[in-house]
Amino acid sequence: MEKKKDHINYKIDCPIFSKYKKRITDLITYLEGPGLSSDKVDQADEFLNITDIIMRCPKYDKNIDDCHKCRFFLNIKKEIAKIIISANKKSSKKYL
Repeated sequence: MEKKKDHINYKIDCPIFSKYKKRITDLITYLEGPGLSSDKVDQADEFLNITDIIMRCPKYDKNIDDCHKCRFFLNIKKEIAKIIISANKKSSKKYL
């Protein structure tokens, strides 16, 4: 069995981020895997929803390093989710 990568290889000290860290790691592992399916699109959607929740953090402070790392990490991984959703829309139109 392949060992699961921990995509969050630095500590982000935040209770809101910590609450979702395991699910975020699981989703990223799945999203960055091979293939494109409706399930992958659903997982990308879930990731974007979780990201939106975290990004609305009421304690966000651009001067706090953990806040910066959190936003930086999530913004990069959000792009992967958006690409998956976009690719699915394009491949669906091919068959219409």
